[in-house]
Amino acid sequence: MHALDDSTFDWGYRDFQLMAQSTGFVPAPPTGYDCSFSFTPGLVRPLDASFDPGSITLTCSGALYGVFDIKLTSLGDMRDWPAGTFTLVPPAGTVSIVGFFGAAPPVAGLAVTVTVEAAVGGSAPYPQLVTSDYVRTFRLDFDTASLAPKDENGRPDVTMTAKVSLHLSQTAAEYVADPTAFCGCV
Repeated sequence: MHALDDSTFDWGYRDFQLMAQSTGFVPAPPTGYDCSFSFTPGLVRPLDASFDPGSITLTCSGALYGVFDIKLTSLGDMRDWPAGTFTLVPPAGTVSIVGFFGAAPPVAGLAVTVTVEAAVGGSAPYPQLVTSDYVRTFRLDFDTASLAPKDENGRPDVTMTAKVSLHLSQTAAEYVADPTAFCGCV
């Protein structure tokens, strides 16, 4: 999976009144007020055919304040997402925000709007994982300011907030079965 250049990321630290905006991503590690994107591939467990789609990490630099991450580890199996728009709420504990001062409490209730623009092909049995014509191009839009709990002023009770629009794409070439990969198949 890779991020397209028109992805945007508006973020800020409420306590420092620090706000920044990024369009597109730079290679890791980011500097200044830039952000980088990484995708950690998932895995298929051959014994039970369970599928872990991997995780998305956004890493941004807050210049003198250091680096922070937003990580989404459970968006579900996107291989068969149809074209269209829907809302996805990742399970509690699968979205994390690690800021300048360490991890915030686990994030729950984040609504992610998914807009699938191109949906060709789909899932296939192991070891292919997807059909040879597989393509998914989609947007993930979310705003952490909508998360509970709120403080006494009605603001999100997390120090860091982000409004994100990730434009992502994935092709069959990005699904590679590695016969030498570690297998937690016990």
